[in-house]
Parts: sequence; structure tokens; C-alpha cells
Amino acid sequence: MAVGSLDLRSWLMNEGLDHSRLWDLNTRANQRIRWGHQFHIFVATLTCLNIALPMSYIEVPAAVLMGMLFARLYATWRLYPSFLKLPVFLAATLFALMSVVALLWSADPVHGYDDIDSLRWFLLVPALWPLRHLRRWFIFCVTLSYLAANTCQLVQALAFEFGWEHLDFDAYPDRISGWLSPASGGSVLIAALGLHLPAALKPTHPLRWPARVLTVISLIAVFATGARGAWIAAVLLVVFAIAYAVWQTRQRTKMLIASCVLAVVALPVGWVVLGDEIQSRVEEANQEIRGAFESDDYATSTGARINMWIWGGRAFADNPVLGVGTGGYKAWVQSEQIEQGIDPETQPIASHAHGMYVHLAATHGVVGLLIALLVGITILFASAPRPGESDTYQAGLFMGIVGVLLAGLFDTVYINSQTAAVLWLFVALSFRPSNKR
Repeated sequence: MAVGSLDLRSWLMNEGLDHSRLWDLNTRANQRIRWGHQFHIFVATLTCLNIALPMSYIEVPAAVLMGMLFARLYATWRLYPSFLKLPVFLAATLFALMSVVALLWSADPVHGYDDIDSLRWFLLVPALWPLRHLRRWFIFCVTLSYLAANTCQLVQALAFEFGWEHLDFDAYPDRISGWLSPASGGSVLIAALGLHLPAALKPTHPLRWPARVLTVISLIAVFATGARGAWIAAVLLVVFAIAYAVWQTRQRTKMLIASCVLAVVALPVGWVVLGDEIQSRVEEANQEIRGAFESDDYATSTGARINMWIWGGRAFADNPVLGVGTGGYKAWVQSEQIEQGIDPETQPIASHAHGMYVHLAATHGVVGLLIALLVGITILFASAPRPGESDTYQAGLFMGIVGVLLAGLFDTVYINSQTAAVLWLFVALSFRPSNKR
């Protein structure tokens, strides 16, 4: 690799791949034992169709898909030398190695193994590598999966409205997340918002009107979960998407009009549908924030999260270089609480810091943060849209990834299995097909 900044940028954007050769190799691989290729497509399709379903529905097809990565190496092995040189693979491998080594100084290595287990979702990227030519189909399947989740949310909302107790998922009326967990549901759904936003904002995109409808649905779906961190991340994502679209296009007036149309439709509809629920969650947050800062009341939902951030900062300050080790956050905090005479019941602590970046700082220190930053940079460069891709969904995949990374401000997305699955699936789909078209 050359030293120049242009060459570094090209390397990060995977522009050194010999796509013609990869396409020939891919065609040959797919012709060997065709039932294996067809079954590979089937489990990949099933994984995409299930990505927004309950976690148990994702685990099985995803595990089979990861198994196909190895089972089909007899036919696909020639495709992987190029993959092993990709910046995303190198950075992710480095982070995985760091996480394993960080078990050595963890106060709870057993829990650390659980954290490392979530890194298995990266295998979705190489598992889908031979099927990149079908990514339009897979994106369509992901969209259907999210629409199924949105439909479930609608059914749940109607159940609360009409008293259908058997369809309310035993949730609170202001937490309409369907079969998704209310805590992480917003982080999962924000990826769909990012997926459709760029097409919705582009005045000439051939799918702009379906994308606009799906954007409104996705935005309402995120707010319906009651996940306040996801609300903030969604607003940041919309602002970023608009700014990015303005920067990328010369048709700024039309793009701003498209943004205003979305806002004019989404905001009133969202408020009519969810106004009471949003107001309830905002008032609850205000009370809990005041209680945390004025009365040291950390036993509430928001108060506990604030406190976990504070303890994450303390863990980082105590171990700034390497952190407290993989899985060691909760054990370190509880040890400090006992030493300081703090009753853990008054300051409940989860196994993670309820924020990816705070948790990384606490458990992996500056070294881990820099490696994680490298992973994020390689993902974003690889998925960023190129000239000539304005009518594709490439920008949507990029923006979906940005949305999940923004959700990481309030959710430890790389440890939570479903958000990790969504993140790495979007990364896998963001790689361009190596065809000759």
C-alpha cells in the first residue's frame, strides 16, 4: 500500500479489488454443486427476512448461514484471499484479538466470554461475500422484515386502544415495540430509518416515493418504542442525512423541499399517533434526571443509565490505557461500590455501561477505543456511496450503519445480539457485487 493520502483513501474504500476476476471466480464457484449454492441463498434470504423478528428467529438461520461460510469453502475459497485483505476484516480481527487478550485482566472473564460471543455476528460479512450479486434481493427481504415488525407494533398499539390484552405483549402503553425489546428496539429500528432516508431525500431517485412512505413509518416506529436514547439518535441521524444530502447534490432546493415534505407529513402524523406516549416518556425522563442530579436517585431507568455512565467514566479514569478488561465492567463497579460503602440496591448496575463508547472506554481503555475507531472508519469508508450510485440503495446502507453507530451513544450495540446482527448484516450488504455490469 502506498503512503499517499489518496492511496490510503482508495484502500479504505476497497478500490483495489479486481472485480472482473472476482466475478469470474464467483461464477465458477456458484456452478459447483448448485444445490449448495441454492441452499446458501435460501439461508441468507431467511436471515434477512428474520433480522427484525424476535432474536430466537434470527439465531437459527444466521447460525446455518455462518456454517455455510465454511461448508462451501470447497467452491468459494478462491474468493477469500481478497476478502482477507479488506480493511474491515483486518480492523475487526484486531478488535476481536484485543477483546480476547483483555480477558487476562478482567475481574469477570466468564462474563467476558459472553461479550466476545457477540462478535460472532461479524461472520455474516464473509458468509455473504459470495452472494453480493444478490444484495438487492437481500435488501428487499430486510425491508419486508422491518415492515413485519412495524405491523406488529401497529397491532400492539391497537391492542392498547381496544383492550386486547392477549395482543399487548405485556408491555407498557407508552412502550410500543411489538416483539422487540423496548430497550433495544429503537436501536434495531433506527437502521431501517437510515436505510430509506437517502432515497427519500433524493428528488430524482426512482424509489423516492416508496422510500418516503417507509421513512415516515420507520421514524414513527422508532418513537413508538419509547426508547429515548433512540429518539435522540434518530433526530441526529435525520439531521446528518439532510446535511449529507445537501453536500452531495447540486439540486439543493429540491432536496430541501423533499425534506420539508417529509417533516410536514411525519411530524403531525407522529404526534397524532404517539403524542400522549411521547409526552409521557419526556415527563418521566425529566423527573428521573432531576432525581439523579438533585437527590442522587439512581434507582430509576434514566437515573441508572446516568449512573452507569458515571461509573464507566470512573473505570476509564482508573484504567485509562487498557480498561478493566472484557466483561469486567460490572464486577469492577460492584467492587468499588462495596469499598466505598455504597448499597448496590441504590445504584443498580447492568453488565454494560448502556453506551457503546463509554463501555469501550471502561473495558478496553484508550487502546481499545482507537481500535474501535479504526473499525468504524473502515466500515464507513467501505459503505460510503460512490459517484454513479445515486439511484441505488448504497447510501441507505451507509446511513443505516451511521444510525446504529449513533444509537451506540445510548446502547452497547456491539454486545447486544440483535443490534450487532443488524449492524454486521448492513455492513455485509454494503459491499458492492463483483459483476461486470
